[in-house]
Amino acid sequence: MTQAAGTHGPFDVVRIENKVVRLAVVPDYGAKIIELTDKRSGRNWLITGTPTEAAGDDAVFGGPQAYGWDECFPTVAPCPGADRPPATRDHGVLWGRPWCAKSEDDVVTTTFDHADFIFSRRLVLDEDRVKATYTLENPGDRDLTYLWSAHPLLALRPGERIRLPGVDIASATYVKACGKVASPSAMDWPAANINGHSIDLSRVHAMESGFAAKLYCDTAPPSDVTVEGADGRLMLTWQGDVIGALGIWLDYGGWPDDRPVHQVAFEPTTAPADDLLSAQALGRHTVLSPGDRHAWRLVFALEAAA
Repeated sequence: MTQAAGTHGPFDVVRIENKVVRLAVVPDYGAKIIELTDKRSGRNWLITGTPTEAAGDDAVFGGPQAYGWDECFPTVAPCPGADRPPATRDHGVLWGRPWCAKSEDDVVTTTFDHADFIFSRRLVLDEDRVKATYTLENPGDRDLTYLWSAHPLLALRPGERIRLPGVDIASATYVKACGKVASPSAMDWPAANINGHSIDLSRVHAMESGFAAKLYCDTAPPSDVTVEGADGRLMLTWQGDVIGALGIWLDYGGWPDDRPVHQVAFEPTTAPADDLLSAQALGRHTVLSPGDRHAWRLVFALEAAA
């Protein structure tokens, strides 16, 4: 069932739901997904928030913007010097800007048309699953070089467990522990040693820990990551040749410095890098030729507690 369902600040909301899942999308605010609710438990798995001014080229993705599920493209961190498409804005060009939307039954499709690309995401509900299918087209006459990352910020609870099958090491691009920012490095998963302190990365910690880290794990699709708790399990799986890594954002009061938050993100991505130029330096950037298209898929499964 699809319905127009109120507003999110000044923006209209489109909601789709079935007997198990309720999903809410804000097309004119970056097609941000603001609700991923398991109707059996009443739990919205996404961080909630309120919209801010976010359409400008100089917009910064800070604490007030860090909620819901956005798409980062063609970079995550700001990326001076990339020329096609312009990739200087923090978290890319898509978030906070209007997308075209079509919805019917249990499906909502949002599309962002740019001079250099057409980015589309189709969301479908299937019992306890949300299936997100992506297509990226290059309508131009030059190669399109890009980095994509999903950015679903999850409202997890202390003590819940993150399961990451087949992974025993992760690379870190940012770590803050015990009030200090550590040098980025490789670390064991899940039992990491940071600045001489042992931390279990698979356990969701409390806000008071002040810990934050951005990690990457190389993965070969299809792959999955799961969080388990008293309300059941949330499993994310991904498929597609362009997806080469999983980013994990763990923030238990360690970011931002002025108004710390508690959030976790599982971020399937095309490269284990925070920005497009870093992906290029690693030789892990993705190139879409003129007239071609790339496609990939994510699936969130909401499994009820036994």
